Amino acid sequence: MLFKGISYNYLIAATRSIFQNKKISFINIVSLAIGLAVTLLVMLFVQFELTYDRWLTDNDRIFRYETQFTEPGRDPRYIAHSDYMVKGALLDNFSEIEIATHFTAARHTILHKNTAFREVIHYVDNQFLEVFDLPLVEGDKTSVLKAPGSLVISQTTARKYFGAEPAIGKTIEIEGSQDGNTRAFMVAGVFIDIPKNSQLRWMTIIVRNPLNLEQYGGVAHANWTYPRVETYLKLKHGARA
Repeated sequence: MLFKGISYNYLIAATRSIFQNKKISFINIVSLAIGLAVTLLVMLFVQFELTYDRWLTDNDRIFRYETQFTEPGRDPRYIAHSDYMVKGALLDNFSEIEIATHFTAARHTILHKNTAFREVIHYVDNQFLEVFDLPLVEGDKTSVLKAPGSLVISQTTARKYFGAEPAIGKTIEIEGSQDGNTRAFMVAGVFIDIPKNSQLRWMTIIVRNPLNLEQYGGVAHANWTYPRVETYLKLKHGARA
């Protein structure tokens, strides 16, 4: 009871002090609130950065290949895209690499139930899921991208097109995909929504594509001056980048 009495007296005294010194109290309270808000934002930012792509299995062994452009009189420029031929050259010349994958993206119109949606489609090769272990909520990881005309979509995309119904086996039409014609694709799997603090955060629809030269610029992909794909490497255990 004595402790409660003392606490009550402190509360009364603090309240009186606030009302007797309104301007100073207001400044102190606002300053404290701003300080706490800034501290919280800094903590959230640090957590966001420190957990970047940590959700990926073997994230410490996955690296992105970047292209460096050097021009006379200018500092080097780096871009995330690389040439189609980079993947094969790296695998042939660096034994430290266990597996590699490359993919590209294009914006297409998706037709579904008489409604058109504009979406970014990511075209990946057969090794994509061996490098990036995307957790699936529907489908078998070993087969979702094996069959031609198959695709996997994110949970949010699945709800957008199919509501609460299972998405596997459903079809959507992609206008201008691959060969320029409208084609029907079957949903073979659904993966979790990729976190915002990830290099893959823009992926919502993934289509298997062998990245044939004819489909992505023909002869332009047969040289080293046409960076159109993103190339990722997964190093062997114990290898150093």
